[in-house]
Amino acid sequence: DAAKHSNVDLAAVGPTMRQMFTVDDTADNPSHRLERGEITFDEFLSETGEIGQEIRKLLHHEAPNSMFRFMHRHNEMNAFVDEVRETGRHVGLISNVVAEWLPTWSVYVDPIERFDTVVFSCKAGLRKPGEAIFVKALELSGFAPNEVLYLDDGPHMVDVARRLGMHGVVVNEHASAIAEACAFL
Repeated sequence: DAAKHSNVDLAAVGPTMRQMFTVDDTADNPSHRLERGEITFDEFLSETGEIGQEIRKLLHHEAPNSMFRFMHRHNEMNAFVDEVRETGRHVGLISNVVAEWLPTWSVYVDPIERFDTVVFSCKAGLRKPGEAIFVKALELSGFAPNEVLYLDDGPHMVDVARRLGMHGVVVNEHASAIAEACAFL
């Protein structure tokens, strides 16, 4: 919807954006530096060349038709997080997020206090799927990997969690992911 309303040819820019943001963590990738909080969004755009203006239309938090205008809070998953927390279990959040997006993005997890451990890539200087951000979350939470249930919509993120010894659930559809998570709990 953001691409349609911004007149962005997603078929042309989508594969490049997907490659920029989803590949393994690298030191010099501008999108990774952005998510680790090493550069601002505007610096990122200046480093992305011609495609930067198209990316701005889709991902800049102040763009009139940015993705944030079309995102919706997943009440079912938020309710599940609250239910798990009400049982006395520790609940954490690991997120690749751009610093400039935090005020807008926080609406989707509000209140952030529902999480006992929070690791934002832009604040930690680490990003998924790098193992270091998972290790940081484990250290902050005090749990061993085999005590952790990790949910993510990125299969490669879940693969890293599993490789570290966590139980991982890929979230393709919320109801089935919650059911799988409940079986673990």
